Amino acid sequence: MLTVNGVGAGAVHYPFTGWDNWQKVDVTVGLHEGWNTLRLSKGDYYAELDSIEVA
Repeated sequence: MLTVNGVGAGAVHYPFTGWDNWQKVDVTVGLHEGWNTLRLSKGDYYAELDSIEVA
């Protein structure tokens, strides 16, 4: 589950790709000017998160 500034923004689904096969998942959310808080929490399975890019 993804929350943005304390508001649920939906589930982020990561495809199963096996070991050493990195994939990118794009999620579009609205951010406020200034500080924002993004929180990712575990769902049914585990995922290894290596980076988050905010553009």
